[in-house]
Amino acid sequence: SDHFYPSCTSAIADRGESIGGESRAVARREAQAAIDRDRALAKEFGLTGTPAFIAGLELAPGALDLKGLKELISRAGEKK
Repeated sequence: SDHFYPSCTSAIADRGESIGGESRAVARREAQAAIDRDRALAKEFGLTGTPAFIAGLELAPGALDLKGLKELISRAGEKK
């Protein structure tokens, strides 16, 4: 599973090395669980890459410039 998020899992391993012992194993399991939850949610939404934004009920896969991001957030606020 590390091949999907190499930089993330590398950072987890680096952090784990600095806290040592049992705490390292717990931190690594918790971090992996968070990554697994994010992957499952992304799969549920049909997302295959990053970035992706969800605002309100709208999904915007792919990069957005500042104007596009503001418009997405504005539309989400209008639908309350």
